[in-house]
Amino acid sequence: MVAPGRWSTLLAPRILTMAGWSTIGTAAGANLPAQGPPPRAPVEFAVEQRVRDRWLHGRQQPRFTRFAESRTWLLGDSLRTSTSGERRLYLRLGPFADGRDSAYIEIDRDGRVAQLAASLRPPQRGMAVLPGDSARYARFRLFESGRLTLPETRLWDLTPSFRAAGGRAGTQWTDTLERVATHERYRQTLRGVRASTLLGDTTVGGRRLWIVRDSARVRYEERWLEEERTLGTDVTVTRAANGVIRGRHFYDPELGIFRARSDTTVLAGEAVLRYPDRYPGVRTFRTPARYERYREWDVYDQAGYTARQTALRAAANRSSGGMVMAPSTSLERRLANGDTVVRDSVLAEGLRSDDPEHREGLFRLLQQWAARDARTRARFDSLRIASGDSTYLYHWLEQRAYSPGQPTTVPELRSMLRFMEDPALPFAFNQSRDPLFENLRQALTQAPPAVSPRPAWPCTPDACRLLADQWRTAREPRLRELGLVALVTLEPARWADTVLARAAAGSTFLEPAAMLVRGVGATWPAASKVAMVSPNATWQAWADWMSGPNASYAAARAAASASLGLPAPRPEPRVRFEGSHAVAIRFFQARTGRDVIAELRRGLEAADSDSARLVFGTMLQGLGELRLTDDEMVAHFRSGEPGRVALAQRSLIQMFWRDRRATPADSATTLAILDRLASLVLEGGAPWRSLDGRPAPGRQGPELHATPGRRSVFLLADSLPAALRDKWKDRVSVVTSAEWRDRPLTDAGVLYTLSGVRRVGRFVVVGVSSQERMSRRQGEAPQLFAAGTTYYLMELNGEWVIVSADAWVT
Repeated sequence: MVAPGRWSTLLAPRILTMAGWSTIGTAAGANLPAQGPPPRAPVEFAVEQRVRDRWLHGRQQPRFTRFAESRTWLLGDSLRTSTSGERRLYLRLGPFADGRDSAYIEIDRDGRVAQLAASLRPPQRGMAVLPGDSARYARFRLFESGRLTLPETRLWDLTPSFRAAGGRAGTQWTDTLERVATHERYRQTLRGVRASTLLGDTTVGGRRLWIVRDSARVRYEERWLEEERTLGTDVTVTRAANGVIRGRHFYDPELGIFRARSDTTVLAGEAVLRYPDRYPGVRTFRTPARYERYREWDVYDQAGYTARQTALRAAANRSSGGMVMAPSTSLERRLANGDTVVRDSVLAEGLRSDDPEHREGLFRLLQQWAARDARTRARFDSLRIASGDSTYLYHWLEQRAYSPGQPTTVPELRSMLRFMEDPALPFAFNQSRDPLFENLRQALTQAPPAVSPRPAWPCTPDACRLLADQWRTAREPRLRELGLVALVTLEPARWADTVLARAAAGSTFLEPAAMLVRGVGATWPAASKVAMVSPNATWQAWADWMSGPNASYAAARAAASASLGLPAPRPEPRVRFEGSHAVAIRFFQARTGRDVIAELRRGLEAADSDSARLVFGTMLQGLGELRLTDDEMVAHFRSGEPGRVALAQRSLIQMFWRDRRATPADSATTLAILDRLASLVLEGGAPWRSLDGRPAPGRQGPELHATPGRRSVFLLADSLPAALRDKWKDRVSVVTSAEWRDRPLTDAGVLYTLSGVRRVGRFVVVGVSSQERMSRRQGEAPQLFAAGTTYYLMELNGEWVIVSADAWVT
């Protein structure tokens, strides 16, 4: 027996005896149908595959390009052997709640694959709602961690041939590889010759296994479709590369598959991006490409598979926290506490490292725990870009292209133009071409310079003009149309007709700008996208303009819910006024000269119903043209009319948060309200009465994920007046923020924090938030959550009543 050396040390602990896996030597096994698996049986074996791989296009540098990592499972239903020695292996390609991808492999007497087939499970019911959803979902199912993975390709290396019948070390044999996998217009092929050498044998779990080394010189080709959203079409990407696959495995001669395998792949070739023929100009782009992959497989029986899944879940639970992030290591705590020595050390190591995973992990630490302000974040960004990481520069430019309140500058735009002028450049970095175009377009249409105050412009004046110049000078069609978007948002009356004409001619890219020109305010998929209504329209017409339903979308959504056994979706609200509505009205006024706002004022003045007042009032409120006085809000709330109450609630929120008219309430009012709130949260005391008679929200504090024990409930002293601290200290643990911070994050506890009480006239606002810590074992990551409730109260006949409330929970 040849000593297996390091391979047995690494792999033997993961190889389990395949108890319960029987080989069947009967005529029934020989006469199985040509396709279709037998009835589903318990898992007889499971193959875990772990992959780390990356494609490097011509401009990418290895030190900046991370590997994609994935873990997948092949589940064996049965292995059947005919009397003549052929075998058929039935598999499921992973566990799925909505079905399974199934496969089978026929293996001849010499260990060669005679037939291999795999089929995708039917699409999940209810997946398609929007146009194109079916195609997007189908495309998504064919990729794993960003790489094309057709079902058959996951089986290509599962059953290696073995032709060393005598079991003599040094025996060699070769196999011709001819693997082809197709699905509609997707294709993967692997061709070449594999040479295998028997190194010896070993015994694991009482079973004799052969140690085999193999090396294959191959040519790999793949083709897939990639959605180019800014063109409304699919483009074709192909990659072809030659290279070597080197592997080693423990082969089980009784079962005909390996028990464990590890291999590496290095390929070099070319990637090609092709646009449809109808797209103008030369639309084929080429770049060198290199592929690197590291794979490992392990085989388990049913008990081993269950144990492995349990271990993986436990590991994930130990390392995962709640929705609230908190430093859990000494390094994270030092960064979070502002230790500049540690920060600069981590930064220097990140810039110096040639390991892309290590480098990315260090910068993630800095961004999460040390980037306390915009200046620090900008410093980190500039140093990463200066180090030569052009892919990071591309993603940084994507974010800058849509940064409300931070207009794009001329130098930044010139950097963006380099990528937008030539699709070959982002392709050479293996990046999508869409985001820069989409983000700049969104920034221009959501804050058009023609109707936005200068600080809110999406670009500086010089940058906006430079972008507008692309309409006349750019060769890339999308960049020319982006220039037209800049022109129409700068000069609506002059360029509106050009936008409408080109959109009517089929320009997908210009459709958002065309909707803005037409005066569409409801731009989301569920809306009917009604254009600006005629002058002096009825409130019903304006309601339809605000949020008229898209009949096709509503029907598809209802059908999807029904197919999944879910309740019918709630109808879209008919009174829904958002930023897109305000922009549409002001832009339409600038383009046509029509005074839409004056029409809305007249509509409100002439309103003869609660619905009319609600519609016109909501739009004027959203435009900042209607502000109710304190007395008017009181009258609206007391009226009980839903439309008037809704207007008052919006005005109340605007008064406290946007207009900033509130001041701290007097001490007596503050003490009474906070005492009532503490009683409500900590002891389930009676809440304030709701003016509309509905049950008051938050009857026992913000929503929690676990019921806290009495000793684990805390009240933040910093948020309490001295009199309340004295009153509650014997009924609950009152702690300072420093004491709460010093308490271990893994000890269960809930900290309630009461807000201050702020007042405007007869209204006050007060809130309570909770920080929840779950009990965790030593070594497990903290699991933290948070929640909060805000109450808006009105003084009515000497009593505080709830007129509005909102809540949130992580």
